[in-house]
Amino acid sequence: MEDNSKLRKLIRESIMEEMKLTRYVATMDFYVYASDDQSAAAKAKAIADNMDMNLDNKASITELVKQPQGTIGNTPVDFSE
Repeated sequence: MEDNSKLRKLIRESIMEEMKLTRYVATMDFYVYASDDQSAAAKAKAIADNMDMNLDNKASITELVKQPQGTIGNTPVDFSE
């Protein structure tokens, strides 16, 4: 695990140095289907963790809401650990 972290850091530093990139923040919405709030939070966190691991982009979940299909509006879901 430590070797993977070192490799990701090296890749990120190399890219930033070579290309002199500007960092942007992108906001994304996506649907997660689950049987309950806890499962939905776990799936959303797993997706963010996967993105962070593969892209080293510091992906995180900032909001989770319940929105049944065919309804207007949503209900916030507490996803803190």
